Amino acid sequence: MVSLLFMSNCSGGGGGNDGAPEVSSPTITSFNPISGPVGTLVTITGTNLTGATSIEFHGTTATSFTVVNATQITATVPSGTTTGTITASTPGGTATSSGSFTVTTTPATGSYIADHTVAKDSVLRTIPNAYINTARTTFHVAYNHTSHGTHVSYGVYGLPGFKTGDATKFGVTMNAAAADPTKLDFHDNEIGGTYSDLSTADADWAAWRDQVRAYLDNAANADINVMMWSWCDITGHSVPSYLSSMQTLIDEYGSGGTKIGTGTGKTRTTSVTFIFMTGHAVGDANTGAGNPRDQAKLITDYCTAHGYYCIDYYAIDSHAMDDTYYEDVNDDAVSTTYGGNFYQDWQTVHILGTDWYNNLDSPGGSVSYGQHNTQHITANRKSFAFWWMLARIAGWDGNP
Repeated sequence: MVSLLFMSNCSGGGGGNDGAPEVSSPTITSFNPISGPVGTLVTITGTNLTGATSIEFHGTTATSFTVVNATQITATVPSGTTTGTITASTPGGTATSSGSFTVTTTPATGSYIADHTVAKDSVLRTIPNAYINTARTTFHVAYNHTSHGTHVSYGVYGLPGFKTGDATKFGVTMNAAAADPTKLDFHDNEIGGTYSDLSTADADWAAWRDQVRAYLDNAANADINVMMWSWCDITGHSVPSYLSSMQTLIDEYGSGGTKIGTGTGKTRTTSVTFIFMTGHAVGDANTGAGNPRDQAKLITDYCTAHGYYCIDYYAIDSHAMDDTYYEDVNDDAVSTTYGGNFYQDWQTVHILGTDWYNNLDSPGGSVSYGQHNTQHITANRKSFAFWWMLARIAGWDGNP
C-alpha cells in the first residue's frame, strides 16, 4: 500500500449559501495494486468518496469506475494513460494521490500458465538447455505447502533419476545449508510461522503477509529469488484476498519493489519472483462459485492479465494424458465419467524409466507417490510444469 496525500478545493469567502449543507472534501489514502497494464482493476481507498463524478489516471479519465461506498472506489485503468497520480473528483472537491500508479506494458506474448498442455515430458524435452541450466544454477526457491504440495516436491526429487542426463540436468538439493552451484537450491517447507499453506492463510491474510516478510527480510534468506505456496483444499477460500495479498508482496519484493535496494525502507537487494498456484480437484464438487474450477479461473485470469506465473494444479488434475477433460475428477485422477483412474491406467500400460518415473520423498530418498495419490503420474506432471515455469522465469519465450 502507498501513503498518499490529497488536494481539495477551498470554499469561497464569507456570504452566500450559508444555509447550504457543507460537503466534506475527499481524500485518497491508498490504492491497490500500485502497478499494472491498461485494463487493470484498481481499488482506491479514502474518505468522502460518495458521489464521485470522475476518476483520472495521470489526466486520462477512466471510462469505467464504481463508487463502492464512502471509502472505496474501483476503477479500470483507461487506454492511453501513462504512469502518474490518480485523482478523484466529488461534489466536495478533488483528491490527488501522492504516489503514482505505474502503467506496465501488456504482458509478453505467450502464456505464463503451467497447465496440462505443458505438463508433459515431451514438452519438457523441447526446452532449450540454456534456460534449464540458468534456472538450476541461479534460482533459490522457497516453497511452502502441506500434503497436496508434495505433488510438486516429490516429482522434483524423483525427476533426476528419470532418464540419462537428468541427474545433472535436473539436479536438486533440499534445504541445504549451503547452495550447491550445480543444482537447484530448493527450500522445502522452511519458511516457518503460523501458516503452512494458502488454505490456512485465509484465516488472516495480513498475518500471512507478515510471515512472508519476516522470512524474506531475514538476512539468512537473502538469496531467495523464487517463492511459491500451495493450497490444501481451495474450496470456499477467498481467492480475491489471495490475489490482493500476492500483489502486495509483488509490489514490495518483485522487480523494482518498494523493499528492494539499499537505504531507508529497503530490506533486501535481491528481488523475488512469486509463482501463483491453483487448487487441486475434489471430485463431484469442482464446479460453481468457490469451488476448484471456478477458483482456478479467477487465479489464471488474473495471472494472464498481469503476466504473472502460475502452476495450474486444477488443470493438471482434471485432464488425462490425451488432454480429455473430466470435470468430476478428484485429486488422484479418479473420475466416474472416465470409469476409473485415468493416470493409473496410463501408467500401467507405459514403461517405467521411459514414459514415467518413480517420485521420491527427498533427493535420492524413498519411492513415494505424491500424497493423496495412488500413482506417480500426477506428481510427474506437476514436476514437468514446475521446470517449465522456471525456464519461463529464466527468460525462455516458450518456443522450442
